[in-house]
Amino acid sequence: MDKNQLTYFVSLTQALNFSRVAKQYFISQPALTNQIAKLEAELGVQLFNRSKHGVSLTFAGSEFRQYAVNILNQMMEAESRMNDVSKGAVGFLDISSTAVAETVMTEYVAVFHQRFPCIHIRMDCGNGGHQVGLINQRAFDLYFSVAPLLRSFDTIETIPLRPDRCAVYINRRYAHLVRPDDLSGLRALPHIMESSTNAPFLLPKILDILSLHGLESCQKIYYPQAGTIFSAVQAGLGFAILPSHMNLAVWPEDILVVPIAGEEASIELALGWHRDSQKNAVEEFIKLAQELYPGP
Repeated sequence: MDKNQLTYFVSLTQALNFSRVAKQYFISQPALTNQIAKLEAELGVQLFNRSKHGVSLTFAGSEFRQYAVNILNQMMEAESRMNDVSKGAVGFLDISSTAVAETVMTEYVAVFHQRFPCIHIRMDCGNGGHQVGLINQRAFDLYFSVAPLLRSFDTIETIPLRPDRCAVYINRRYAHLVRPDDLSGLRALPHIMESSTNAPFLLPKILDILSLHGLESCQKIYYPQAGTIFSAVQAGLGFAILPSHMNLAVWPEDILVVPIAGEEASIELALGWHRDSQKNAVEEFIKLAQELYPGP
């Protein structure tokens, strides 16, 4: 039996009229009769009674009807599922982000999940040094990060994401010390920062900003991750320079976030993936990323 035979059979159980069903499917009545005859021969039973008074289902036809409906539903479900598979709409996707790009990653994943709810997504967030290790191990499918980090790998293809810019994070009681175009008042405070191991590509930009604003002599306090830096800033131990979009992770009533003016404070973000990736879900995510941010 095939899909057409089952479709014709189910329609005939409803219409009980060969001529009407033949017109419905744009085939001749003899062709329809032949298909039903083949189905009956394969099943070894008669499905319809035909007489001058009309067409009616036999007992076997009545018994087989629900099976035919179930088979057709399963076939359509299987076809739909395979269509999703071919388009990358099911499966697994592993995504890594540095803390710098975590907010952007969250936005993109939220939209992607709405479109492809059957794709299971695993997310990881860490510092730049951690992500370098993941890329070397091919541990993830996609990487949100600062563009220079991703472009340092010959094996990684990239597209731009919405850019960010550095900002000063400072306890509000020190708000009078900082303006977007003048950071000189921060000389009196320690600079709280991550180590070069954790932020190998962001730290040079931050050091350039400090130098440009005459803050290179500030006392430096190193912390292992962004979360502890925020806690130190909240406690008033000093100031930090971090991406503006990271302000969603802080306590706005305690911490003031002041974006820094000037091109030197701009942060180029990118989405990266392994050049030889053949995963359909990766292709769909890249399409979404290009849709959300077509580029400058």
